[in-house]
Amino acid sequence: MHPKSGQGRFFYGWVIVLLGFSSLAFAGGIWSGFGVFFKPLLAEFGVARGRLSLIITVGMIFWAAGAFLAGTLVNRFGPRRLNLFGVGLMGLGCLLSSFATSAWTLFATYSLLVATGTGLATMTTNAVLVSRWFVRSRGKALAISIAGYNAGQLLLVPFSQFLIGAYGWRWSFIIWAGMLWGLLAPALYLFLRDSPEKMGLSPDGAAPSESGPAKPIDRRIAWIPRGEVRDALRTRSFWLLFASYVACGFTDFVIYVHFPIFATGIGVSEQTAANAFGLIGGLSIIGVLCMGAWADRIGYRTPLAMIYAIRCVGILLLGLTDSVVMLFGVVVLYGLFHQATTPLTPGMSALLFGRNPLGTLHGYMLIGHSLGALMGPYVAGATFDVTGSYRLIFFLTAGLLAGASACCAAIKSPPVKTS
Repeated sequence: MHPKSGQGRFFYGWVIVLLGFSSLAFAGGIWSGFGVFFKPLLAEFGVARGRLSLIITVGMIFWAAGAFLAGTLVNRFGPRRLNLFGVGLMGLGCLLSSFATSAWTLFATYSLLVATGTGLATMTTNAVLVSRWFVRSRGKALAISIAGYNAGQLLLVPFSQFLIGAYGWRWSFIIWAGMLWGLLAPALYLFLRDSPEKMGLSPDGAAPSESGPAKPIDRRIAWIPRGEVRDALRTRSFWLLFASYVACGFTDFVIYVHFPIFATGIGVSEQTAANAFGLIGGLSIIGVLCMGAWADRIGYRTPLAMIYAIRCVGILLLGLTDSVVMLFGVVVLYGLFHQATTPLTPGMSALLFGRNPLGTLHGYMLIGHSLGALMGPYVAGATFDVTGSYRLIFFLTAGLLAGASACCAAIKSPPVKTS
């Protein structure tokens, strides 16, 4: 046995997974939890809902830019430095947001700094980091670490509402800065390592003879397989999947920004509304794991179409909700399928076009998701400003989800290979 193989004892890679889980949990709490700040910010600055929603709309531009840049910067600087820099930006954005004197100030603090830091420090960087530490157990390790985002929604969004109720939104941002700088950043600095080779280990904790000779991390940026990408972009299947992901992003951020204030509008307390929103994130962990396992057995087209169809029904029912009991019933139905498309969409891309161009093609898919996320919060807020209700925007969102379901059902996918 190799003396540092990690066989027969705890493998340090699971510490890396825990750190990735924690980073994504903090991101899920502060970025997707903007909705609990929405009502107090409206009261403080007296702006229309559509205008305040632009904070997330603009933020999505910087989030997407950060996530895109992370794919290149992580090769040059390593996941550890990039994670620390991103978390530092998130903390700075929270601290400066606490001193906001107008809604426009938040465009420079929350939209720019928190969003960019989240994009740099979370999904892309975490995927690269975990993939370096695991080969045989990569799927499980990635699933656990990515579940941190949903755990952040489940636990930290209600915690944010508790802070707002107890200390106000300004002190809540200050406390968030303290947690990011005082808890997460030191843990990353002390325990995060870029690769197992830097600790004399091998991926999965295997002996070198089992995992193959350790190769140094290649810091060069590989050429994009342009021919394969170009061929994929010419297919009907790619654009059907792309359209479905636009609808997904639109829906996600309508919920992230407007669900808490919608719930308080039907007589639910602010804390109960935050708890209900957090439950959506918690339940989605179950959906992600179950739908991923089902897709491995029967393929991706049917699960994707079904997920969007059930989300469509959930949003329709949300538009008709007028009681706490009905609200939590909708939360359970919708929450189980809320983020189940996250692993299935790249899985479908790999099935359709192969693994070689997957990174580039999924980057395009994320652009589609970001386009939907850009539009959703503003359209929802502006629609409320005109109609005085969220019912119309929920019905329109349900229509988009029905279209996404139809798009996925229309994709002609190859059969799943069982051998």
